[in-house]
Order: sequence, then structure tokens, then C-alpha cells
Amino acid sequence: MADLVTALVDPAPVSRGLYDVPHGHLVTQMERGAQGEQLAAAHKARLKASRSTARKARRNAALPTRQPAPAAEVTTPAPRSR
Repeated sequence: MADLVTALVDPAPVSRGLYDVPHGHLVTQMERGAQGEQLAAAHKARLKASRSTARKARRNAALPTRQPAPAAEVTTPAPRSR
């Protein structure tokens, strides 16, 4: 209960969605942080980066790593006996 009372009397501003206040004439609303086009551009950049990372991972998983073949020993066939 003490935490609730402390939170209620805290003078720090409360973050709310823009126009999410029932009595807008009683409060001052300010835009903070990225808005609209900035958020869309940041989202597109994150999608591009994650898709690139996924493509790279799939490519690396699909390509087997080849080890150099050991040098084959040269043997001559034994002569046949009759």
C-alpha cells in the first residue's frame, strides 16, 4: 500500500499516449522521442538488418565447409600369379 501512495504523490510527469487524456484542457501534452516517419524508418532499418542476418545464417548453414582431401598414397598393383 505504501508503494501505491508513493507513486500517487510522485511529482514526476507520467508518460501517456498523445491525446490519451480524458480532459485535455487540464494538462499540457508534449511530444517526446521519435514520431511518425522516424519510427517507420527505424522499424524498416531493423527489419532490413534482421533479414540480412537471417540470410547470412542460412547461406552459411547451406554451404558445407570442405576439408582438403588427404594426399592419396600412390600404390602400384601387385603382379598376378597364375
